[in-house]
Amino acid sequence: MSRRDLRADSRILWQMLRGQQRSGTAAERLQAFYAPQASRYDEFRARLLHGREELIDRLITPQDAVVVELGGGTGSNIERFGTRMRKLRRYILVDLCPALLEQARPRARKCRHVELVEGDVTRFRPAEPADCVFFSYCSP
Repeated sequence: MSRRDLRADSRILWQMLRGQQRSGTAAERLQAFYAPQASRYDEFRARLLHGREELIDRLITPQDAVVVELGGGTGSNIERFGTRMRKLRRYILVDLCPALLEQARPRARKCRHVELVEGDVTRFRPAEPADCVFFSYCSP
């Protein structure tokens, strides 16, 4: 790991230790917390949160499926779907944090049927029934 990587990681760790601000809306608090680390989010979290690849591999997604990812952040799971993404009819990624969704935009542009939704996952309702709904911000 380079010095630059160590410095970037230390800034992320410091932000995590400080925690989220206590004032503002949930979206404002998430933005304040994640915006400074958004560009390094995937690389840093991959070392902490294990099991995402296995989760994606195990998801059952029939042909023409509608998939909803709650709290999808940077859209890294779009890439994890790989060639299976082509058989989906829609992939809807919902997240409340604009900074993380900004990281997701280039990934979403590569797939015509990916939709990014800035919103609260507790209030989100898809326009049509979903075949698969998942949340991957976890570690086994």
